[in-house]
Amino acid sequence: MKSITLDAPAKINLYLDVINRRGDSYHNIVTIFQKLKLCDRIEVSIAKKGISLHSDCLALPKGRSNLAYKAASLMKNEFRIKDGVNISIKKKIPIAAGLGGGSSDAASVITAIVKLFSLHLNLSQLIKLAKTIGADVPFFISEYNCAIGRGIGNRLKELNTTSPCHILVLVPRMRIYTKTVYRKLTLRLTKPTMDVNLLAHILSYKDGLTRAANSLYNRLEDVVLPIYPIVSEGKKILSLYAEGVLLSGSGPAIFGLFRKRKEAVKASKDIRCDKRWQLFLTETA
Repeated sequence: MKSITLDAPAKINLYLDVINRRGDSYHNIVTIFQKLKLCDRIEVSIAKKGISLHSDCLALPKGRSNLAYKAASLMKNEFRIKDGVNISIKKKIPIAAGLGGGSSDAASVITAIVKLFSLHLNLSQLIKLAKTIGADVPFFISEYNCAIGRGIGNRLKELNTTSPCHILVLVPRMRIYTKTVYRKLTLRLTKPTMDVNLLAHILSYKDGLTRAANSLYNRLEDVVLPIYPIVSEGKKILSLYAEGVLLSGSGPAIFGLFRKRKEAVKASKDIRCDKRWQLFLTETA
């Protein structure tokens, strides 16, 4: 086997609370990750030497600042792989939107290299490696479609959701960087309005995602919505159509939950005429 092609899914956060600052550059959080069928396409192939990265997205970093490149470099160094690695990324997930595209691409590169070079690693070993690349990478390394993440998001517990849900993702044509949002976050002692364990319990029911529509929570909205009025406006617009609406991660992506696809399609058609937004109609993985 000389090459392998994988889909790298986007994610949304159905719940995100920030517990405290750590001694490193991260924060301790508790979150609920949910994978989507919106995916990048990653092809990894064996080359003679080095690492090369190509993409159909001109805005995507191609060098060491790219998480997929970092993942390939880590794997080559960790396992003393002398062969080179070529990475091709067909982007569909918007960059720096809070949907985890870069982390998912990195996880796919790690998975591909494990298969290409017949490395025998268990999930615990993979997550340990993934954590060094980025906080969301362990979730994408896992086979879980939905999970509670604790620590920096690397301590995962699978959640069994029983039914799919249609998702409309609205992304303002801008980027918000996670580090910027966390720097502006003021931690307070008040508890979140929703308990993560209660939300996890709701998600276990039939139609759990739409049942949970009024229980979504993201602590980072306190920072993002006041500072970026266009994100706040996007949430208000999507709220006119969806059963539940929330900022994903540190944004600027806003997602809406729909019980029926035709309702999501109607919302997409209505909003699409406003060119300030990118729209992605998808569903849970």
